[in-house]
Amino acid sequence: MAGAMRTLLVVADQTNRYGRDALAGIDEVARSERWRVVLVDRGGPPPGLVPDGAVGFIERSLPWLATARQRGVPTVVLDEDVTIDQAEVGACAARHLRESGLERGATVTFADTNPCFAPRLAGFAEAMGGDCPGYVLQDLPWERQLTAFGPWLRALPRPVGIFAPNDHIAGIVLKGCVELGLAVPGEVAVVGADDDLRVCLGAALPLSSVRMPHQAQGREGALRLRRLFAGEAAGPPAVVRPGSVCPRLSSDVLHCADEAVARALGWIRRCYAAPLGIDALAAEAGLNRRTLERRFRSVLGRSIHDELRRVRIAQAQELLGREADLPVAAVAAAVGLSASAFTTAFLVETGLSPGAWRGARGGALTER
Repeated sequence: MAGAMRTLLVVADQTNRYGRDALAGIDEVARSERWRVVLVDRGGPPPGLVPDGAVGFIERSLPWLATARQRGVPTVVLDEDVTIDQAEVGACAARHLRESGLERGATVTFADTNPCFAPRLAGFAEAMGGDCPGYVLQDLPWERQLTAFGPWLRALPRPVGIFAPNDHIAGIVLKGCVELGLAVPGEVAVVGADDDLRVCLGAALPLSSVRMPHQAQGREGALRLRRLFAGEAAGPPAVVRPGSVCPRLSSDVLHCADEAVARALGWIRRCYAAPLGIDALAAEAGLNRRTLERRFRSVLGRSIHDELRRVRIAQAQELLGREADLPVAAVAAAVGLSASAFTTAFLVETGLSPGAWRGARGGALTER
């Protein structure tokens, strides 16, 4: 096959966002390798086509997959050879809510067998800490659903952040809150997962949701296939991690009992990339510097500098995960830091360099 164009079968359902995102990741590698791509939504190759390799969301029970493997055709099955850290999906939602000042969490799910739901819910509960009550919805008409679900929802201590393991379920929670007259996000903040725009923007309020790393999953799957083409060992299954929550109105809230600290937090979140002086921040909060620093530690348990670093690095992680080719130096500038200061701050927050963090999540290692 040296010098010949390889034909790659890609299986990805283009009616779903996860399929389109995975295809974008596969395309990044396919373009650089000059592979010919034959795309199918499901099933096997078109009649008469014998691909040199295959990658995608391939049903394991399909006879052609077993036949291809018997013939030595390299294949990469996404969700088997390259998986997503589902517990981290829930942990992302919890961190988002806790960063908004919410200390109480709850979960809502459906009584089904979706294998990703349980680890997402467990990851959320662990990251929130403390008691995290849950409710299991049944397959009921809406009026009966609300009659059964409403009393539990009303009885939750508020303010509370509710996580649902996908956007469809989170939309049901939002609809229930609206019909029960619960203030969203003031009393109840809601976060889903998968960032399905049709659901998130079609909900009772625009829904915050955990972004999924399907593009990174597709890219890692294609890189794995490239190793197989080269005769190398593919190695153990790879794991990619979600990046962050895409915040919308359902969780756009900042809970803080101290109004001056809340004002300072709001300014940090809006102006994190600007050269923020502590004296100017104190003036914005209506306090002197020493008083603001003392109240900041009392309310949040960390210093103003710690919070500013945390917000900057959270924004940087979003850029590193979303923009695979964006140089680390450009990310540093985008959050208001020099390259050296950014690397130091990133190490303090995550224990990794920016490039190592990006690489662990399937992104390009671009340290320039």
